[in-house]
Amino acid sequence: MEEILKQIALENGTTVSSVKREIEFAIHEAMNSPQSRATGFWDELTNDGKEPSVETVIAAIVLQVKNKMKS
Repeated sequence: MEEILKQIALENGTTVSSVKREIEFAIHEAMNSPQSRATGFWDELTNDGKEPSVETVIAAIVLQVKNKMKS
């Protein structure tokens, strides 16, 4: 996961910590979305209502993409 974040940082001329902060901000904003599709995604990732880690979100998205590619 760290290599992915490093690559993103490199491609965008920034630091890994900056990339993580931006993703954390995006997670925070997305978790507050009232859209039912978004709500369902976040409900699957967490059952306590707390924001999941950047790594958890990326892993879940990768899994979704893999599953869609299989079907």
